Amino acid sequence: MNYKSKVSIVKSEALTESQKKYSKKDVDVVRGMLEQTFDNLGGLSSMVKPGDKVMIKPNLVEVPYPKTGGSVLTDPRIIEALCLILTEYGCKVLVGEGKSVNLKHVNSGARQAFENTGLADAVRRGGADIIAWDEEEFVPVFSSEFG
Repeated sequence: MNYKSKVSIVKSEALTESQKKYSKKDVDVVRGMLEQTFDNLGGLSSMVKPGDKVMIKPNLVEVPYPKTGGSVLTDPRIIEALCLILTEYGCKVLVGEGKSVNLKHVNSGARQAFENTGLADAVRRGGADIIAWDEEEFVPVFSSEFG
């Protein structure tokens, strides 16, 4: 197999420092950066079509580590902007995570971690839905392509 990856890096200095208290302006800046990224990679239409289902898998690790402020997660501005782009394009967007998000709190799960970190609000503002894999039945899938 011969796979070639494309990479696009888009930078901006226009964002506020806080990921927890961000504005619509921040989301608009990130949205512009993501749109530029898609353009650099051949356009959104080269990756998905209206009506497609798209799964976004963020980094969502809710742990009580003081050095990380309590959680390690994908910037919610990125999640919100990406969900907005995809839902407005006509995709059905799911943002999913599993039980591993919260190993220190046995009674917690992915959905609670989305809420505790504020990432759930970003998903909802983006028009997407949360899927907590720890709430679903596991179905083993095997592919001969990967041996």
